[in-house]
Amino acid sequence: MFEPLTFYKSILVVGPQRAGSRIAAKCISADTGYEYVDERMCGIGGSSHIATMEQLEKRQVVVRAPGMTFDVHEIVKEIDSILVVMVHRNLDDILASQEKLNWQNEDFELQKYGLKPGNGPSAAVKYEVWEIQKKGMPDMSYMDLVYVSLKRHPLFITKNLRRDWAWNQTTMETNG
Repeated sequence: MFEPLTFYKSILVVGPQRAGSRIAAKCISADTGYEYVDERMCGIGGSSHIATMEQLEKRQVVVRAPGMTFDVHEIVKEIDSILVVMVHRNLDDILASQEKLNWQNEDFELQKYGLKPGNGPSAAVKYEVWEIQKKGMPDMSYMDLVYVSLKRHPLFITKNLRRDWAWNQTTMETNG
């Protein structure tokens, strides 16, 4: 499904938290043979941009970093032959997943966009800003990926089978 993406030297998968960026990045990694790197390996806060950039410069890597969505228009300027993949999922499904897991980073995500608490949801803000960001990015540097299209991938597990999974679980294995 994602084998043609080996044209790119590195791939950054972004989107709102709970949009499916983890399973998308794992599917892309499996199909391209590129190393999978999760944003948790890149740190948080101010150091995450530097650590994410270091990972992307390694080449043949798929970095999952929804926390870096706000900065993708700058990242494509700094890394050559990069593809940014934005995962699109139904907003109601994202919000339901965030609520189910008691996700607590809404205000932090809004601050990245210069917004105060209550000006969200951040998932909608990310999608709105993405449409603006794309206009300033080279055509071949980004891709919109619809979450439901992942159902065709062999790694995708249907919703009824993953109902009681941990927040970071994407496969039948429990290590996330």
